[in-house]
Amino acid sequence: MFEDNSAEVTETVLDLVAAQAARAPNATAVRAIDGTRTYAEVLKFAACVADALLMGGLEHEEPVAVYMQRTADLPAVLLGIMQAGGAYLPIDLQDPPDRLITMLRIAGCRRIIGDTGTLGTLPRVSGNSILALDVADIIPAMTKLARTSTPDTLAYVIFTSGSTGEPKAVEIEHGAMVNALIAARDLLEFTSDDTFLAVTTLAFDISIIEVFLPLIVGADILLRDKQTLLKPQDMARLVREEGVTAIHTGPSVWSVIFSQIPDFPKLRIAVSAGEAISPKLANVLAGYADCAWNMYGPTEATIWATGHVLETCESANNSGISAPIGTGFRGVAVRIENP
Repeated sequence: MFEDNSAEVTETVLDLVAAQAARAPNATAVRAIDGTRTYAEVLKFAACVADALLMGGLEHEEPVAVYMQRTADLPAVLLGIMQAGGAYLPIDLQDPPDRLITMLRIAGCRRIIGDTGTLGTLPRVSGNSILALDVADIIPAMTKLARTSTPDTLAYVIFTSGSTGEPKAVEIEHGAMVNALIAARDLLEFTSDDTFLAVTTLAFDISIIEVFLPLIVGADILLRDKQTLLKPQDMARLVREEGVTAIHTGPSVWSVIFSQIPDFPKLRIAVSAGEAISPKLANVLAGYADCAWNMYGPTEATIWATGHVLETCESANNSGISAPIGTGFRGVAVRIENP
């Protein structure tokens, strides 16, 4: 059983990021293959995105699909959609056309933001009812339009596969999103000195931690493609050369990394989630990080719901199926039932 915790929150993600930008506007917020963005630049472009959507008639809590490459402007686009009072709908560029069309239909999505490299591959939607906006065409508006988001405003819509294989929409409000981010910040002791390697597709809820956790504490995001996870040598190089301090991925990827790179550089924060992690691997992971966690949570509970600190003694009982998933986060009640 999970409790609604959004009432505990009085701020939105927009408020938290704006506060960091006010403290250090010239600090680096995003590092991507195509360049970097400061906090001031992120908020400036987010405002342009919001203006473009509002002038185009965006309705309150209307979903806007994001069909972009992982450029330095991607976080600003997500913030801009929310700033306009909309909810972003992340699309994996590798999704088959039928799934994309189904998600747009289920969400009732009328707008999609992309770039030159992605919009050209957009499958034809019946009725041509989707309005496409290229980020290259977004310019500062002469008239500033404002719409206020509150903790109970819809922040994003994300799809899971669903128990039958049919995409299932999950709607998350700002309050729940902020509550999860604050819990992650406190548990990981994440600070402005950290750098999160953001490689998870936007269509997977862990991307919210990778993108927004750094932004609410004044840290920076190292934005890379999910294919990076398949290249342990590249990941090791990014840690050493780019100052990466935090990585999240699943046990299967951690296993490949450590088997191929025995001297993988030590991290400050390592998180395993998405599947059960064996006590043996948990022990190994704990040895590679100052702070290692096993996280668990369904998308409906807003990313993570429980967490367990991994210690090097996890291997004491290698016969166990998995390391514990830990205790519930703030505002989360956990109930264990016999099958």
